[in-house]
Amino acid sequence: MESYSSVLVGLCPSPATSVGVTPTLARPSSLLHIRFLPRFFSHSCDGPCSRSSKGEVKAVMKMTRNRGFTLIELMVTLSVVAVLLSAGVPSFSAMIKNNRLVTENYALRTVLGAARSEAQTQRATVIVCRSANAIDCSTGDWGAGYMAFVDLDGDDQLDADEQVLQSRVQNAQGIAIRYSQAGDVLRFNSNGTALGSNGTFTFCDDRGDSEARGIIVSAVGAVRAAMASEEEDSTHIVQDHMGNDVSCS
Repeated sequence: MESYSSVLVGLCPSPATSVGVTPTLARPSSLLHIRFLPRFFSHSCDGPCSRSSKGEVKAVMKMTRNRGFTLIELMVTLSVVAVLLSAGVPSFSAMIKNNRLVTENYALRTVLGAARSEAQTQRATVIVCRSANAIDCSTGDWGAGYMAFVDLDGDDQLDADEQVLQSRVQNAQGIAIRYSQAGDVLRFNSNGTALGSNGTFTFCDDRGDSEARGIIVSAVGAVRAAMASEEEDSTHIVQDHMGNDVSCS
């Protein structure tokens, strides 16, 4: 590689050079010399180039190393990014939906477990029902909310003198929660059993039965997650307390 002094010889005219005559370049094939000729020839050099001229040449050479992307390189990069996004976004969306189903599942299981434990502790009936305001029991989508309370008079409704143990008022976006019992009421007796009101909670989103989740409450009051059948001809859909595939319709 040529030294900076050889570059300066080509850029700075000698004293014997007549005005208007282009001096010989040290490296005529260099784009650097051609690009910046007007800039350096605007200054006359009566003798050897000064240190400031050398510093300016170094700065110019350093600037030429900083190059951006060409249009083709940019288009190729954007194409690769588009392909990666098209492959990753569906998987990411499915992961978010699965996490929402799991979150709602665990939230209800926590309330059910606490309700059963409290029924055994207080030796009293504890009701878990659908409620959108943590005041009144109602029927419909449990995704709107639910509550657990001690039912002293056995009317399946929260009265002024009865204690609310837990409640969850919410709007589970995109998730429908249904209970298999027609009255939408789960009753834990004083011994912790749920005889007569046991059933299955089903959690569904827009993917339907294939991705549904479930919670089963047995007659003895045990709470467990609904599982799919392990048989070879299984539909891989979780099953309710009766051994049937859950339905989101």
